[in-house]
Amino acid sequence: MTKKSLAHDIEKARSELRSDPQHVLEQCSELLKRCEVDSPHFVDVLLISSRASIHIGNNQDARTKASQALEIAKRAAYRRLEGLGYNELGVLALIDVNYDEALEMHSRALDLLSKFGSELDQARVLLNVGNVCQFTNRFSESLDYYERALEKLNITDDVPLRAIVRSNMATLYHNYLYDFEEALTIAKENLETFKQLEDNVGIGKTLHNIGLHYRSLDKIHESIDAFQQSLTYTKQFGEVADVASDYGMLILSYLEIGDLESADELLNEVSELEKAGKFDGHSHLPLMRATAKRARLAGDWAPTLRLVNETLPQYMYSVPFILEIYNEELEYYESIEDWKNVSVVLRKRCEHLKMLYSRSLKSKMYRMNRTLERSRKKGEAEAERQRNAELGALVRHLEEVVAENERYIALLAHELKNPLSTIRTVTSMLGTDETITISERMELERDIHAISTRMFEMVNKTLRVAASENMTDGSLTDARTTFSYSLHTLSALAAGKNIRIVSSQSEQPLWVQASDASLAVVFDNLISNAIKYSPLGETIECHLGLESTLEKGAMVVLRVADHGPGISDTDRLRLFSPFSKLSSTPTGGEDSTGIGLYLVKRMVDRMNGRIWYENTSSEGGATFLVELQLAKPPYGSESTQ
Repeated sequence: MTKKSLAHDIEKARSELRSDPQHVLEQCSELLKRCEVDSPHFVDVLLISSRASIHIGNNQDARTKASQALEIAKRAAYRRLEGLGYNELGVLALIDVNYDEALEMHSRALDLLSKFGSELDQARVLLNVGNVCQFTNRFSESLDYYERALEKLNITDDVPLRAIVRSNMATLYHNYLYDFEEALTIAKENLETFKQLEDNVGIGKTLHNIGLHYRSLDKIHESIDAFQQSLTYTKQFGEVADVASDYGMLILSYLEIGDLESADELLNEVSELEKAGKFDGHSHLPLMRATAKRARLAGDWAPTLRLVNETLPQYMYSVPFILEIYNEELEYYESIEDWKNVSVVLRKRCEHLKMLYSRSLKSKMYRMNRTLERSRKKGEAEAERQRNAELGALVRHLEEVVAENERYIALLAHELKNPLSTIRTVTSMLGTDETITISERMELERDIHAISTRMFEMVNKTLRVAASENMTDGSLTDARTTFSYSLHTLSALAAGKNIRIVSSQSEQPLWVQASDASLAVVFDNLISNAIKYSPLGETIECHLGLESTLEKGAMVVLRVADHGPGISDTDRLRLFSPFSKLSSTPTGGEDSTGIGLYLVKRMVDRMNGRIWYENTSSEGGATFLVELQLAKPPYGSESTQ
């Protein structure tokens, strides 16, 4: 059996805990045999088995397994499982009404799980601490822990556990805030959730709570229906305390509507269950209340008085319960005409109501402050997020500006390299070739001056580009002029490698929406690349003309073809990427920075044009084509047909 299969079976058992705890216990017995002793899986299964034992009411077995799991986890330094072990013992301490121990266990669990556990692990512990606070009348703290648990669950999106937390909050609304309508609304929403999840334990508990809320709203018949449905579920899936509570509240409700027959029938069932050792009715408050009320109706007030004197102080938090007990006590003293005690009970009742309403008001103020505080924190967090987003955007923009400037510097250096190479070649000829005539020397000097002037213009233009990030300044240029000038300035470079440039261009003006500098970047780079990668003594073809299609209309097309090594399949993928050098090497030992084609593509894109590559022939060579939309000629110029 693989570890993956074992882990799957463990999770399956965990998912069935609430729906069928008895079956889960049987599963865990088999899973423990498959686990390596003292392994994390072994500890995990012990904890699942412990919780299943709690669900069926075998708390002693649950404590034994939880203690064993905790001991192994501590010894093996399984920190998360150690935290879960403490949490399980905290749940058992709460069941045993040992609140101090429960808080101690949960505190240890929270310390460990905040470091080694998940958000879901922490939410479970926060829920349990909230339960302890509720049972110890620390209601504001209880609400705080429940809300913290919900915040964790909003991250994990655990629907079942969120429903459980909200269910416990509904109990607080009922018992402490005296808001029965809100409690009923939450309970009904949770009931639908548990039905969708097929969580029978959750369905049973929620139906019981709905019965309590209806009862507090004086809708006794609706409460009886809810308690009857709840008892159906809790008998099969619930804990012993749940079953006892359903019996007790159902009997009380029947007594209130005068249905003594139904109440007595249920009391007989309880008696049979007590004889069978299923539970002790004297340890469950709802059953104690039901028994006392039935005795009172028969004229025996002793159980009621015992309940009032011995049990009432433990349940001072429950508004509905307290009012019922005071009413019963008043009824008793009025029946024996003990007006002195009637007055005492009335004073106690008024003082207690004042305390309860004061507590309710404080709790509502607490909730309001919590809501305002959460809104304030949410607003501050959103403002901080926006500030960080704006700051991040500014930083990214500055980084892009810096990177762009660095690219422009590199591009400028690249663009200056070709004319500088031409100047170096010409000056070398002037210094070494004694056959050059005076007229030829003057012509070459004029070329040097023209090239240096163009370099100066290029520097200025590139600096403007770095500031505006746009070299297409909206001007109209006759591409033929730029094309001719590029051919002229690069002819010396070609002559240095004995390369012949065969060129042709349209006789008609070829107006394009671009600046001369932008076009020069495109033409110079493509032609100089053809020279750079052509073998010595070869020929390159350069053509600038007009082509028309029905789809695109009139287009200015540049073709630059060489007979060099061509472009490999690998190089094609990164042909226009910045600073990517191709596998082919220049034939004359020239430098290659990997910027030229990137710059050409960038300029063509900004001119809304298109550039692509084709093979010159089956034997090799590269042909680059640029396609630009023919623009309308400027007013007063020669038009094109």
